Amino acid sequence: MKKLCVITLYMYILLTPLWGQELLQLAEKKLHGIYGENALLQYEKMPVTMEMRKDALRAVSQNYYFKYLYYWKVFQNDSLVAHAFVDNVFGKQMPITFLVVFDDTQKIVYNDILKYREIKGRAVKRREWLDLFLGKNAESGFEYGSEIDALSGSTISAKNMTKGVHKLCYLVQKVHDSYIASKETPKR
Repeated sequence: MKKLCVITLYMYILLTPLWGQELLQLAEKKLHGIYGENALLQYEKMPVTMEMRKDALRAVSQNYYFKYLYYWKVFQNDSLVAHAFVDNVFGKQMPITFLVVFDDTQKIVYNDILKYREIKGRAVKRREWLDLFLGKNAESGFEYGSEIDALSGSTISAKNMTKGVHKLCYLVQKVHDSYIASKETPKR
């Protein structure tokens, strides 16, 4: 069954562009909606390294499914105010593409499903459920069914989304620490 899912995923990737311009534009539209049209967004296609894969498996028992993450630094008045990531997790049979935005203290301030490809299990797109992640960071509890409500009919998607968001909480710490160490200034 797992082999069939992997084959289905690769066929989907080959036949349909997973990362069309429309998803990048949608993510940036949402970021401008949060931080205003004057916010400076620095986009980067971030390669997923072997170290990142090992850290994700160790921290939340979930790997990255693709070779890249899509990442933005958000600046207002030349100050870094947020990090945003777009990642994918596997639903029951298809990838789920989602956006997570972190403030400068690495707490989640916004998250959303950008593309849900499954026929069933759409409860993970409900705002009430997504809002359960707000304010969380890498140290927060992410236990599915306890700290994060279980969803009937969306069990696989919801569990994988929970792990995916938690995984990004660990990643944002490293990215933020790296930024602070470099004291990078925004590029206009």
